[in-house]
Amino acid sequence: MATQVFKTRHGLYYRHLAWSPDGKWLAVDDAASPGEPFSLFLVSTRTAERRRLTTPPNHWIGDVEPRFSPDGSRLTFIRVIHRSTQALMLARPDGAILRQLSKDGTQVSGQDWSADGKSVVFASNSGGEFRLWKIAAFDPRSVPAPDAPSIFADAPIQPALARNAPALVYSVLRQDFNIWRLNLGAHDLAVGRWTPVVNSSAQDASPQYSPDGKEICFRSDRSGDEQIWVAAADGSRPQQVTDGHLILR
Repeated sequence: MATQVFKTRHGLYYRHLAWSPDGKWLAVDDAASPGEPFSLFLVSTRTAERRRLTTPPNHWIGDVEPRFSPDGSRLTFIRVIHRSTQALMLARPDGAILRQLSKDGTQVSGQDWSADGKSVVFASNSGGEFRLWKIAAFDPRSVPAPDAPSIFADAPIQPALARNAPALVYSVLRQDFNIWRLNLGAHDLAVGRWTPVVNSSAQDASPQYSPDGKEICFRSDRSGDEQIWVAAADGSRPQQVTDGHLILR
């Protein structure tokens, strides 16, 4: 028996399926078309039967990265609300949402269960910069506390905890978007056609010239959160002009 899933997940650096502990089901994220958000489904490994677990709002990217607890009684996943906003969710395998484990308005790049099934380790910028956090999966009063040892990175993704050893592995996603100027009048493609305008170790993107061409605005997360910045047209004198939590599209 076989089943089909959506053919591409470009730009979603998550894990997209997980075995149930008894090996009878695969939890997968799937969508019927590019305009539909990803939802979670259970697929029988014997009959290819599909059971829908979640139905996120249409304007969200959707639900991805399902992970079963070691005993199979619970399921965590990442709800991708926007490129810069995600939530770590706790549910039952029948799709009933139990609660949100992460703070509102933060990013979550990966997660996994501890071997004893009592807690979940997840990567998030909850404290202002990306690191690994640990939260109890039962106590609704629990507040994420730093995991030990401390692990900081640009974006730690796909953490995996060993089931029979005190070990953890993870990947690091490195992205450094900069803003460049293209000289359309240059005849030599190799020399002098591209020049950097805004170049930092953060993600700088979405530039727009001011009407008089003397300034540019752009979005950047160089302050820790994604904000709007304004600089001179040559990229000098950058200044942050927004503050607080924004959802930038």
